[in-house]
Amino acid sequence: MSNSASELGTCPFCGSAIQTGAILVEYEAEGETRVFAECFECEEPVQPQ
Repeated sequence: MSNSASELGTCPFCGSAIQTGAILVEYEAEGETRVFAECFECEEPVQPQ
């Protein structure tokens, strides 16, 4: 079984994988769903890419 389904993307600062369990805020803007999640490496909220 692959873990790729549980990944949101990567941290724009350090490149670490961001998991779905790290979501802090999920919202819609301009017809798109956007999220902020915690990067456990940087210990900062980020928008996964």
